[in-house]
Amino acid sequence: MVVITINKVDYRVYEKWNEVSVAKARDVYSVAKEIPDVLDSIYKEYSKGEDADKDQLRIFKEELGDCHDFKISCLCILSDVPKEIAKQINKDDLNDCYDNLLFGFIFGVLYYPINKMELITEFTKFKKTYYAPYSEEIMGTDRPFANEVAAVFCDASDLDSDARKGNKYQHAEHITSIIFREKGKPYDEKEAMNIAFNHKGLINCDVYHSALMHLSNVNTTLKLLSPNLYQKGDVKGSIAAKQSGLSDFGWMNSIMTVAEMGVLNQKDLTPFQSVQQTNLYEFMTVLSNLRATSDYQRIYAEKQKK
Repeated sequence: MVVITINKVDYRVYEKWNEVSVAKARDVYSVAKEIPDVLDSIYKEYSKGEDADKDQLRIFKEELGDCHDFKISCLCILSDVPKEIAKQINKDDLNDCYDNLLFGFIFGVLYYPINKMELITEFTKFKKTYYAPYSEEIMGTDRPFANEVAAVFCDASDLDSDARKGNKYQHAEHITSIIFREKGKPYDEKEAMNIAFNHKGLINCDVYHSALMHLSNVNTTLKLLSPNLYQKGDVKGSIAAKQSGLSDFGWMNSIMTVAEMGVLNQKDLTPFQSVQQTNLYEFMTVLSNLRATSDYQRIYAEKQKK
């Protein structure tokens, strides 16, 4: 943490993500979501990286006020500075503090962390060490989660998607417990939930962000191997899925679809459990083929109508 001095009194301010628990991050998000609209528009444009519209950014900055009250709230949640003391800080000093210490956390909880982070592959809690799934090079492609079952990726991804509709840290412990497990332990849904409960508020953001980075690496690989799985459907299909509620189920809906086919059935398991316990990349191959066949039939049917 960084120590700042106000009126000859020292106060501590968070400096790195590994100092911030996910419980604290949930509180930070609650403050960050009250961000003034114009400032949020600037951050949203920044989040596009090289595709950011510089002219639009210039316009937003011209419309931007000092956001003094918002920055005071950010300082109070990310430090031990009392609000009555924070109010006494002059605007220039507050702006410097926000730009140099607070901005990365606010932008990070709203969009994505920009502070330099190390990808964590293991961590220890309560004298138990938990490991991230390992990668394996297969046919010239590095495959993260190479020997994981479909449920690991699908359950974690669906929880992440659900969290992004509200406070994106709300399932942090659960997502982490799915991805990070004790060595040799297969994924068990109930056990993951129990571990998440025991770790409630005790996981730091560097661990959780690493879990999301591992998940993101899988997505990147799947988009390379099976790009058709990530194609957006037409407007009618999207509206229908939203109205039916199927869009809320995400990858679980895909598991149910493949389960109905019965091609991955395993002895002593239900069709749904069979798909869950199938190797992730085998499941995605079947799903990709199913999607390709469905697209072919749709295109063929449309041509026949003409």
